[in-house]
Amino acid sequence: MSNSKTAPKHYDVVILGAGPAGNRVATLCAAAGKRVAIAEALQLGGTCPLRGCNPKKILIAAAEAIARSTALSGRGIEPGSRINWAQLMRFKNDFVEPIPDEIENVFLERGIEVFEGKARFAGRNSVEVGEQVLVGGKIVIAVGAEPQKLPIPGAEKLLLSDQFLDLEQLPESVVFVGGGYISFEFAHIAARAGARATIIEALDQVLSGFDQDIVEHLLQATRALGVDIHTGMPVQSIDGANGAMVVRAGHKGEREFPAEIAVHGAGRVPAIADLRLELADVAYGRNGVRVNDYLQSISNPHVYAAGDAADTPFMLTPTADREAEAVARNIIAGENRVKPDLPVVPSCVFTIPPLATVGAAEAQLKQAGVEYDKVFKNTAKWFTAEVIGLEHSAIKLLLEKESQKILGVHILGHHAEEMINVFALAMRFGLTAADLKKMIWAYPTAVYDIKHLV
Repeated sequence: MSNSKTAPKHYDVVILGAGPAGNRVATLCAAAGKRVAIAEALQLGGTCPLRGCNPKKILIAAAEAIARSTALSGRGIEPGSRINWAQLMRFKNDFVEPIPDEIENVFLERGIEVFEGKARFAGRNSVEVGEQVLVGGKIVIAVGAEPQKLPIPGAEKLLLSDQFLDLEQLPESVVFVGGGYISFEFAHIAARAGARATIIEALDQVLSGFDQDIVEHLLQATRALGVDIHTGMPVQSIDGANGAMVVRAGHKGEREFPAEIAVHGAGRVPAIADLRLELADVAYGRNGVRVNDYLQSISNPHVYAAGDAADTPFMLTPTADREAEAVARNIIAGENRVKPDLPVVPSCVFTIPPLATVGAAEAQLKQAGVEYDKVFKNTAKWFTAEVIGLEHSAIKLLLEKESQKILGVHILGHHAEEMINVFALAMRFGLTAADLKKMIWAYPTAVYDIKHLV
């Protein structure tokens, strides 16, 4: 990587952040003949492939194997399987470690110049990386997200999610601060690897962005796994050091939760705090850089934003890719022509079983005064659940009352993360419950269960 201390360098496009969004903008613009520079403070690749989605899914795959083995113990499977954490980390690293070099090689092949270091704005169309100034016809902010700073004494002692994913050995006890998807996913991994896991949430409910009827079934599954979950329990302080942590929680700090490590799972925010956006007259808020429908800064036309750094509705890798494509097309065209097409966006919590959702939650429909029909099934006794020993499984289907078009789907169960894509496709093209009923699905599969819903 280059980081030479020379006179300002000029580019058609300067991109801050080399994660999925930044990479997409860079490669599309370079392919269109633009001179492109990209700056990255950490490693090329970004959170999802290096410190988030992909490594997490590798650990989840091991936890799933343990879950299946445990559920079928005495039903044809001999008990005794366990996770070897050190081996699992090496297996995970086999996937993760080559990624930065692979991305750098792609950039070199396409003439994209890479600058290593934290980028900060120096003016309306310029940034500094170390002592190097980069001037861009357009500048794209794609720096992703980071764990939000917690106003808690001792919060700096919390391990971050990427540090948890790099633990050489898993300790015997872990406290997760925050009741979001990160805490739940990691707790399911840790518990199945033999650790005692505790989740502490300040609010009265966990996973507040998801349909709470389905969340209740996930809570039952998580508690059955042995994970302690405490809601209405704001953390007051974090004391000690790794190996002997104490998390004090409750409105008066009346509860103590000792553990070997404590992990930050209390949400992520756009990583824009240190970009000096004021120097570039870039408007922003808590949810990111404020952009128009074309993802251009509302206050500085030189600047675009995409992915988690933009004030847009989603913080997901697939939506970051779609937003980045729109940004690149607008830059290449020299004018704003493309809006990101995000009509239906599914999302998942990769617990075991996974929770998947698309469309509206029931509470949203009630608040909006929408008339709807509801199908809600506890599917734990259905064949596809019983055959793998799954004891917690449910589906909620929300239909527009008159047309019977699908408004929202919420699933907890085996292959929920795949089933949700079928419903997302149906919603994208306006299919009704009757349309799904007419389909012939492969049998016996999880998707075949749709017939029993509609």
